[in-house]
Amino acid sequence: MTVKDLIEKRAKVWDAAKSFVDTHEKENGVLSAEDTATYDRMEKEIEDLTAAIDRQQRAEAREAEFNMP
Repeated sequence: MTVKDLIEKRAKVWDAAKSFVDTHEKENGVLSAEDTATYDRMEKEIEDLTAAIDRQQRAEAREAEFNMP
């Protein structure tokens, strides 16, 4: 998966997480325990994708550096 693909996937997960909160928050702005667990999983996926993006960008930078004369 390319960095661009990962960034697009992360954006989709973020949009889904925002939408989830908007549709599941109670009047006082609180999520149920089950909904909180679901949101936490979405947030974890965003963090994992961010780490993957950072790792791939570092690898690409190293590759470019190593290919310099």
